Amino acid sequence: MSLRAPGQAPERARRVLQSARAVSRVLNGLERLLCAALVVAFSLLLLINVTLRYVFARPLYFAEEACVLIMIGMAFLATSLALARRELVAVTLLLDHLPARPQRWLRTASDVVVILLLLLMLYAASVWILSDSVQYERAITLGLPKWPFFAVLPAVFATMSVHAFVNILEDLWGDVEPRALAEEARLS
Repeated sequence: MSLRAPGQAPERARRVLQSARAVSRVLNGLERLLCAALVVAFSLLLLINVTLRYVFARPLYFAEEACVLIMIGMAFLATSLALARRELVAVTLLLDHLPARPQRWLRTASDVVVILLLLLMLYAASVWILSDSVQYERAITLGLPKWPFFAVLPAVFATMSVHAFVNILEDLWGDVEPRALAEEARLS
């Protein structure tokens, strides 16, 4: 598959890209809402626990475990949000000094590696969560099974895979950054 200049993607490719972006935006919105809800729950739980502990000397015995599980969920959701926005930490020293076409090739190759790793982690997390050792594990202070909390892993790896797929489509058929186009025009 060749990398085309902006505006030269076939009409079918543009429709696929628009549809994929729409799915990614919906997932992104759901992830943001869930992350915001977890932040509120985390903050309220900590506030209530501190008040009960230091004012009434009656702390919530399950608060620390619940906060840890909430924080883990927030971290994975935030990582998915960062991937969707292309805000993950990256070393771009080489990439920034290349013309537009090689930048697109390297970005695409990097995104392909990312999606392959995410799909591998999705598979591994799904197998792990369905294993007997996880199915019968319980949160000690909450008294609940842990598998619903662990289910965040395959769910987030699935949404991250969608975002990574959209990133690949944008690399192939999306617009190239103006800076890279200007640099390529200067070198021509």
